[in-house]
Amino acid sequence: MNIKKHPGLILILSALMVTVCRCSLTPGKPVTMKFTNGKSAQCMQFSEYTGTMQNNRFNTVNSYDCNIPCPDGSTVMVKLEGEATDKKITSNGKFDLAALQKQYCTKKSVQSEVTATAIPPLITIPNTATPVLTDLPLLTEEVTACDLKAGFANFRIVKSPPNLTDKTLVIAINNTEVNCTVPSNNQTIYSCVLPNKMNFPANITVKLDDTEVNNFAVSSNLCRADAPKNKPNEDQPTPNPNDPNNPNQQ
Repeated sequence: MNIKKHPGLILILSALMVTVCRCSLTPGKPVTMKFTNGKSAQCMQFSEYTGTMQNNRFNTVNSYDCNIPCPDGSTVMVKLEGEATDKKITSNGKFDLAALQKQYCTKKSVQSEVTATAIPPLITIPNTATPVLTDLPLLTEEVTACDLKAGFANFRIVKSPPNLTDKTLVIAINNTEVNCTVPSNNQTIYSCVLPNKMNFPANITVKLDDTEVNNFAVSSNLCRADAPKNKPNEDQPTPNPNDPNNPNQQ
């Protein structure tokens, strides 16, 4: 058919091709898009007809369907075209991934990466605080009298002590169990016989049925060999004369 004899056919064909038309019998040519951060994405290259003719042939341009990775791990299919894009891909140029993500990925996925990188990792600080005793204490941690030479130490009992009925009481100084009694003339203290060669500072522990209810330290200033004598009817020591640890035992 002679096209020159049918000028109207040329007008019809031109009208049909005014918009760019992707016309191909192949699924596209696989190419690689490279990014400035070293990563890459896979694209499919297509030839599209522009609707214009040159030398009795329709002009074509390349377009690319690319899977752009988003910060949340998903991907988005993006159609890229234009002379600059075509030149950069064919020449192994590199694209700015962050700019593409900002343009094509959802705002939520981009924000998730910003949030993840903005919050520093949690640092676990070991707990070095003194353990909290959950049971009621027996002693107030007050040393009312202490004399290394006389061989005794007295400790104040709390105002509302725990019930000791059917319980095993163990008072220890520096992990050494000591003999302690409540004097008949002073029901507010425990008077404990100190073992021979006991020195302070010392750690005092009190256990009821293997449950620790007191744990505190006594400095050397509170217990020494030249401790002042007690006044009459005050905190009088009552060491057990039959205790083998009593340094005053005859």
